[in-house]
Amino acid sequence: MTALPSPSWIELDIPALKRNFHFFRNRIQRRTTIYPVVKANAYGHGMTEIVNTIQPLADGFCVHSAKEAARLPGGKPVLILGHFPDDMGFLARLMLDRQPVFTITSASQAAFLDRAAKAAKASASVHIKVETGTHRLGLQPDEARALALELEAFKNIHLSGFSTHFANIEDTINHQFAMEQLSIFNSFRQSLPKSETLRFHCSCSAAALLFPETHMDMVRLGISLYGYYSSGETRLSAIQQGLQPEDKLRPVLSWKTQPIQIKSVAVGDFVGYGLTFRAHRPMTIAVLPVGYSDGYDRRLSNSAYVLFRGQRAPICGRICMNLMMVDVSHIDGADRDDIVTLIGRDGNEEITAETLAEIAGTIQYEILARINPDIPRISVD
Repeated sequence: MTALPSPSWIELDIPALKRNFHFFRNRIQRRTTIYPVVKANAYGHGMTEIVNTIQPLADGFCVHSAKEAARLPGGKPVLILGHFPDDMGFLARLMLDRQPVFTITSASQAAFLDRAAKAAKASASVHIKVETGTHRLGLQPDEARALALELEAFKNIHLSGFSTHFANIEDTINHQFAMEQLSIFNSFRQSLPKSETLRFHCSCSAAALLFPETHMDMVRLGISLYGYYSSGETRLSAIQQGLQPEDKLRPVLSWKTQPIQIKSVAVGDFVGYGLTFRAHRPMTIAVLPVGYSDGYDRRLSNSAYVLFRGQRAPICGRICMNLMMVDVSHIDGADRDDIVTLIGRDGNEEITAETLAEIAGTIQYEILARINPDIPRISVD
């Protein structure tokens, strides 16, 4: 058996990553910047690996938190979409090191950033999040206008943009609500004094794919950079708009492992915790060194499968914290040198994050984002 540094590993298809990016770059006018979203460890793909690869192509990057911004490699602009801590020293250092743009929804946040910027002898840039119907982070349009006026009193921060986020542009083929949100945001934009410096953005992957009118000054390219449509409905909507097979997005991530034991199971033997699987025939099973602590969803117990020499090997019993068992009875000579695919393609068979999400009753975002960051990521050209 070949010695491996880790029980499992992630392979990143770099040509697929670049192809997905160019697919959107070619559909978006040049004046509109593209900021790949690399929060949650780049949707489980590995923030460092993704950023280092796509940095020459991207105009900047979006992260969720100030902590993520501090870890972001390279020197491209960074927009923090969510949390930043009440830690004056940390924020002052971050302003000096990375000059991020902060998203704010209150005057108290602005005041704190103003003090941090003063301590850093810097000027902090902020975007205000506008509420248009998602009712998550954001201010009602009149509140956003009022906050913009309040910012004029601060000497160490400056307003550089406004954003909003769609509630239901992904999981539907009826985009009426999204268009209502877009109308609210456009009305808000038109209510402000004209400015050459303010940037407006609302476009996620689905919006970027389906509605050019959402592109504005910036596109926040998330799940589709990694080769997935936001939902089946998004894919269907794109096909209805003329998306061709050759334009299909390509998944970037494959997850692989090798067996650590091949063993026989007799008729009547149980496999795994809880006695949820019992052999009704003589079986050969492979024990894989991957479990829910690695991010492989326990809900896939007794229902999903892996790929073993290009064939499906069903999961037997409950997925454990660090192990899982699969049926390889139909695979002659299965041994510990075989490469097993958890996500990815092997021969004519493919398992995608969408495949596992459908079985587990969740979304591909969760399947990907939960993959343990300690698992090695390997870039494959």
